[in-house]
Amino acid sequence: MTTVRVHIFLQFADGSMIEFVTATDDKTADVEKQAGIRHLAFSVTPAAFDEIVAKLKADERVEEVHDVSENAKGLKTYWYRDIEGNFSHLIYRPEPLM
Repeated sequence: MTTVRVHIFLQFADGSMIEFVTATDDKTADVEKQAGIRHLAFSVTPAAFDEIVAKLKADERVEEVHDVSENAKGLKTYWYRDIEGNFSHLIYRPEPLM
């Protein structure tokens, strides 16, 4: 059986958006791919991105998962586990998805 990854975007009038992504595996050794809510993503401005990353890195309760990365198009992400153990990431997209 092949599992298909599905992305669903819910965009609001102010441009904010919620993205839902289905799991590709059911309870594998890679906990980032377990069924259920995989992670929360927060889209921010470039100035807010740098400010929030600095605050998260300074908070001993927050666990860094992947340091800041930036692709050739300027998209930036920072992955971390929040104080409740949830996977989350900040994202800055120079070009909106929609």
